[in-house]
Amino acid sequence: MGHSLGGQVALFSLAFDVRLSAGVVSCGVGTVASFASHRIKHNPAWFVPGLTAAGDLPAVARALEGQRVLVTAGSADPWFPIDGVRAVLAGFGLGVSDTYLFDGGHQLPAGAMELACSHFVDAIS
Repeated sequence: MGHSLGGQVALFSLAFDVRLSAGVVSCGVGTVASFASHRIKHNPAWFVPGLTAAGDLPAVARALEGQRVLVTAGSADPWFPIDGVRAVLAGFGLGVSDTYLFDGGHQLPAGAMELACSHFVDAIS
């Protein structure tokens, strides 16, 4: 589980390490394209060489197979515009992701934390 940059790390970890069966990404998904269109100067970790040419973050989302991820995101997050969040969510295969969208910004509200805990309990059950 991770929030913001930690969420990005969680997503990339799931995509590249099949030993991980479940994860939670809190306010940590978006597309490089959405950052550019909204003029957001994001952390350098987003600018993976060749990522946009390979399909941006939706391509990373498509890499998850046999894993479960919960994505939480605020509709008014200034760092992760909702259009980029929705593009990534559309990239996940059927049955891979659950989503908790909330009214708010770059935060981990109590309801999202409760869902995250349940997500992990369900994953080991």
